[in-house]
Amino acid sequence: MALLFFTGCQHKKSTATTLAEAEAMMYTCPDSALQMLEAIPHPDRLTGQEQADYALLLSLARYRCYVPATSDSLINIAVQYYQDKDDADKRGMAYYVWGSILQECNGDMEAIIQAYKDAEQQIPDMKNRETVSRIYSSIGFLNQSSGNYNLAKQYYWYAMKINTENYDNNALANNYLNLFRLHYLCYEEDSVEWYAGKMLQLENTLTDIALRSKIHQNIGVRYMYLDDFFHAEKHLKTAYELSPKSKSPKILLTLAKLYNNYHCTEKADSLYAQLSSYPDVGTRAYIYKNILDGLLKPSSLQSLFNQYLEAADSAYMKLYDTEVTSLQYKYDRVVLEKENARLYTCWLLSIIGFIFFLFFLNMGVYLYYRKKKKELNILQNKLLSLEKEKMELMAAREEVGEYRSTMAEKEERLEALNLEINKLQGKVYRIKDTIKRLEVAKERIHTSETGGYDKGYKVYQSLIQQGVYHPAADRLSLKLFLNDLFHGFADRLSVQYPTLKDRDLDICYMMALQLNSDEMAKILDVNTDSIKRYIRKITKEMQSVSQDSMKLQERIEGLKKRNQVSTR
Repeated sequence: MALLFFTGCQHKKSTATTLAEAEAMMYTCPDSALQMLEAIPHPDRLTGQEQADYALLLSLARYRCYVPATSDSLINIAVQYYQDKDDADKRGMAYYVWGSILQECNGDMEAIIQAYKDAEQQIPDMKNRETVSRIYSSIGFLNQSSGNYNLAKQYYWYAMKINTENYDNNALANNYLNLFRLHYLCYEEDSVEWYAGKMLQLENTLTDIALRSKIHQNIGVRYMYLDDFFHAEKHLKTAYELSPKSKSPKILLTLAKLYNNYHCTEKADSLYAQLSSYPDVGTRAYIYKNILDGLLKPSSLQSLFNQYLEAADSAYMKLYDTEVTSLQYKYDRVVLEKENARLYTCWLLSIIGFIFFLFFLNMGVYLYYRKKKKELNILQNKLLSLEKEKMELMAAREEVGEYRSTMAEKEERLEALNLEINKLQGKVYRIKDTIKRLEVAKERIHTSETGGYDKGYKVYQSLIQQGVYHPAADRLSLKLFLNDLFHGFADRLSVQYPTLKDRDLDICYMMALQLNSDEMAKILDVNTDSIKRYIRKITKEMQSVSQDSMKLQERIEGLKKRNQVSTR
């Protein structure tokens, strides 16, 4: 049982890790993500969020790797789980993948539009910008298919903006390709040429080989219709060299049409022969149809040939279904036998493990019982002595409780006294500083040659003692007083920071006199928040001039001490 529990925990941890790794590489290496997801053992046993994430990521990986989807049953698991969950990224991704698969399966157009619209509604709350860009691209393609070209351009531009910010060259090149096709449909040749140049600039940085093949194929087809044989052949050949096997027949068919249009009969016949031997019957039928569409011009011949193809396809599909059913039956039997053998082995190992577990459990219980029996005898002997100690401890606990209550009251009183002492010490410090400055100011009054300092000192006394200050009348006198007291402090402040306004200077002068925000607010008849806003504004202006992060009080103290000589 313990072994099964441990194995289950390891499996759960491994599955969660695999899902996270697959999601991380979904847009960069979708084929690797698909391999990781398909390697998860027993996906049918997953439940809750793990089951929804598995269905979502597997559907997206198959769509990104061009694996045809037969229905939307798998992605519906994720849609139903996340539609009422508070996870905008997963909900938006689920609606986006659902719409893409419905579109691939030629589903109901109304359901496709609704899925993409539901995905678009999640965009304001989504953080995964890669998924957002793909939602915009898909809605743009849907509008392009419906003939709403201007709306399609708008959505393509949204996606292109996000991919440019994310430096996602693969997605950006895909946006360029969509806009290239759209402008081509609108006969906007200048825009087509511009987007073609942009795609070729990004081509060497792309990791998606299939996308590079698409770029060259579309540019080659454009040159073919512009009757530029050289560039058309060059790009189509490059597209064929880069294309995956599933896409190469269409490129070869386009190249054969190019040779046929320019009467390169030998090259065209060689490609047609190569295409006619293609192993996949469905692809070969598509090739024959495209070849004969150009050869069978009369409508009667075309109709007869189509009837022949329908009959041939019907006969082939019946034979194909029979063979597939037989192979599927054999495969299912082999898988069932392997699964039964694996289950039998698991059960056998579980039973053996359970037997060993019971044996060791019984041994442990027996040894534990003997040990506890010995301890019980010892404890019984100590019980009486412990009862006596208990009575003594209860009496002592009552005494400790009384002592603790007394100590708590004393600690509260001590804390209150400390707070009062701190306040009184602050007041003493400010009074001593004020007395010292008044003594210096008094000495300077006796030695001053002009009357400006006397008036400034009177303003200072009125400001400090009475809290009275008239900015327009007293500012100049206070400036002269501070200049003389701190050896040019006010002049240095005005020269170094010329953008300061009169109210800014008043606040700087009062801070130089050690007034706090509440005192300044009371003197200037404003609230404390206004003083704080002025201080932040002044600090920001000074920092922009001095290119540093020094606080306002530190800067003012520095200006007071700069070039200051000792007073007599």
